[in-house]
Amino acid sequence: MATPQEQADAAFRRFQASAAKVAAARGNPAINMNQAQAQLQAAEAASNAANDALRATYNQPKPETGGGPEPGGGQQSAADKAQAAYYNNLNAQLNEEKRQARLGAKAFLRNILTQYGMESLMGDVDRLIGDFGTNTEVIAEQLTQTDQYKTRFRGMLAMQGRGIADVRNEAEYLQLESNYRRVFRENNLSEYLGTSGTDEEYGKIADLVGDFSLSVNEVEERIMDAQRVVADTPQEVRNSLSSFYNIQADALVGYVLDPDKATTEINRMANAALIGGTAAQGSLDFGRATSERISGAFAGDQDLNADAFRTRVTGIAEQRDATSRLADLEKATLSDDEVALAELDLDPAAKKKVRGLQSRERARFSGSSAITSGTLSRRGGY
Repeated sequence: MATPQEQADAAFRRFQASAAKVAAARGNPAINMNQAQAQLQAAEAASNAANDALRATYNQPKPETGGGPEPGGGQQSAADKAQAAYYNNLNAQLNEEKRQARLGAKAFLRNILTQYGMESLMGDVDRLIGDFGTNTEVIAEQLTQTDQYKTRFRGMLAMQGRGIADVRNEAEYLQLESNYRRVFRENNLSEYLGTSGTDEEYGKIADLVGDFSLSVNEVEERIMDAQRVVADTPQEVRNSLSSFYNIQADALVGYVLDPDKATTEINRMANAALIGGTAAQGSLDFGRATSERISGAFAGDQDLNADAFRTRVTGIAEQRDATSRLADLEKATLSDDEVALAELDLDPAAKKKVRGLQSRERARFSGSSAITSGTLSRRGGY
């Protein structure tokens, strides 16, 4: 039967072998990490038990003899001292192995949290190691249950919840985020995502992935389309976008990236901006409400035919010029909006006002003159 010393030696060797397997498992995805960690914990428990037995064997006090120490009793022999020293050394090695395992687990988790942008959980690392030991797989699993993790990887979790397997893990999601940043950076739109590494940026990328289901290529295509729209749009139309909706180039990108807005809101706003811009090209000044009203009447939810509307702008401008003369004389206000809505028969009140001015204008300048043939003849008779 093996002595306590031999049992402790064997248990420690098993622990060392299990530790070596765990180290190898970390670099080999084919090895089941959970199983390797379980073997390590079992070996560690056996080693602890053997060392406890060894301690009890060599530290048990000798019985008192009542007189001086008897030969061989009451005092440690050289062999006993050697065995005790060996045990102490063995125990120190085991404690060092445990310390190294804890340091390794800490380093592993800190690296993971830094990569994930979850530094706020650094303070939980010691607690997690205290609760779950050095099993990094178990601790990593516990991290996925935290609110911080669920917020950080909202986009990935949303995809997985819909059964989309394009992004399988955190590493692939981080790479996806990097690809999005590259697309916005290369198109001079980095400000759209916000400062890199912030919750704002993580949230906007999560929207692209989780809410809009847009791939990197789709995002890039939509950004390029939006920039072409801005680049090819007359300055007057861009001015209308800005004054009506406070939309600049980067904001326009935000609309075209949202599938709902891209098919409804952006089309409505684009039509209104075209109305306002085309009117400005014809020296007319339309407000947002009038532009939206006209675009709704002319186009509805469809794309506006700006050329067709441009032919109406000339007539509206002529009516404005003709009617505004009397409005000035009467000290009345008459806006381009009112003339346009009246001319296009979109507002009864505006139509009544303009028609009244036009009627008085005709009466003022086409009625009977105060100088008649009769007065001329009477003057001639003097």
